[in-house]
Amino acid sequence: MVDEVALLVADRSGTIVLWNERASALFGHEAAVAIGASLDLVVPEHLRVRHWAGFRRAWETGMDDVPRIAVLPVLCADGEVRRFPARLLPLRGPYGELAAIAGVYATPSDRDAALFAMG
Repeated sequence: MVDEVALLVADRSGTIVLWNERASALFGHEAAVAIGASLDLVVPEHLRVRHWAGFRRAWETGMDDVPRIAVLPVLCADGEVRRFPARLLPLRGPYGELAAIAGVYATPSDRDAALFAMG
């Protein structure tokens, strides 16, 4: 399943710490470029203020009040902004604390994309 979806994981600072091959195929950024980069790599410039406000809120609340299923705009390597069905998942540490946030993305044409949109 992990190879069938694009997966990226960001730490508390918004740095990408995990990026799979499907993310490279879907978004066009190679893992060597993405890992260690800010989420600004994939967040369209006109949405960054809103994104970072939501990202900070997610860390403050442990993602309790953050929408987890959405169709998100992604800035791809070719400069185009494309929309992808996505799930945002909290990754918790051994004591239940928020340790990272994962984004799991499908292509709009994937047969399972409806499941992403419906929850």
